[in-house]
Order: sequence, then structure tokens, then C-alpha cells
Amino acid sequence: MAKDGKLVAPIINIGYIKYEKGDVEGAIQQWEKAVQIDGSVAEPQMAIAVALYAKGEQEKALNMALAALRLDKSYADIEVLKQNLWGTHLVAEAQKLLTTPSIQAFIKQ
Repeated sequence: MAKDGKLVAPIINIGYIKYEKGDVEGAIQQWEKAVQIDGSVAEPQMAIAVALYAKGEQEKALNMALAALRLDKSYADIEVLKQNLWGTHLVAEAQKLLTTPSIQAFIKQ
């Protein structure tokens, strides 16, 4: 990462660490940085959506989650999230977001 600050995977992973340690704002900042570098990557967008949903920003979270799932529907699968190193707190919050009616309707399309 020191050689190439444009690699999104390490930036995303730092966000996961921050989230699991309780630094939600720091995590969101990391994921936003990853989105700025490459807006076509669904993973940080979905992570931001989950964090916003957990903070109570439901409408913004749902819109962002739908945008992320349009890029890559596999992020609606909890096993995919775990394989991508999402921590237990983030996965638990993702499960709540993924069970909302609008997300369920999109997944079933």
C-alpha cells in the first residue's frame, strides 16, 4: 500500500478493522476513499451502506446498498461477505440490512 496508494483492497480491509474496533466513522472514511479510487467496486459501497444502516440512516443506506448490489449481487450473500473478511459486527449488521423488504425484492429479481 505504501508503494501504490491506489490499491482498494488494503483500504477496504483497514475499514473492516476500524469497524470491528468500534471506529465506525473511521471505517466509513476508509471505504469512501476506496470508492473515490474505484467507484465500480461494490464491496466498499456495500460496507458503507451497512454502517449507515446500523447508524440509523436507513434511506441513504438502502439506496447505497441497492447501488452496490447492482454492481455485484453476490454481496447479498452472507457467505461472500465472510469470505471477503467482513468481521462479526459488520456481518451481523449486514444481515439486518439484507432482510429489509426493498433489498429482498431486489435480490429476488
